[in-house]
Amino acid sequence: MRVWWHSRRPAASETIAAGLELLGYSIERAFAPALPPRGVAAVLLDLPPDLDRALVLVREFRRRMDDWTPLIALGDWHVPADLGPILEAGADDYLPYSCDVDALGCRLAVASVHAARRSSGVAQNQWRERLADAAKTESLANLATGLAHDFNNLLTVI
Repeated sequence: MRVWWHSRRPAASETIAAGLELLGYSIERAFAPALPPRGVAAVLLDLPPDLDRALVLVREFRRRMDDWTPLIALGDWHVPADLGPILEAGADDYLPYSCDVDALGCRLAVASVHAARRSSGVAQNQWRERLADAAKTESLANLATGLAHDFNNLLTVI
């Protein structure tokens, strides 16, 4: 599973990235805010200590990413009141930065399952829209055929 990680802490992220790679994840890291490349299965976002800046960062990443790509925020907050705004801003999950590698691996696995469900739901909706458009086109063609037939009958009488 390909994971993109925006990290502010290079030394600490080395340990976690090595642990995740042992669990079978392919980790691509960036130390400056940049958009993740296409095709990543999940995004880990290391949040700044200031809550307002963290909310702006989460909103910006969510705005520029696909809706079905999981965004897991890592931060220093342990108070539940601080976590609500982060999740409302667009993060799919939150873990304190001092989390266990195995716990992070489990969260990534759950997030990828949810992402697959969301993307398949989007694909189903697109197929439904195409089917509805085809039905509309077919009914319009039937109406046009009927009108042409009636007009032809009028012309033969004349």
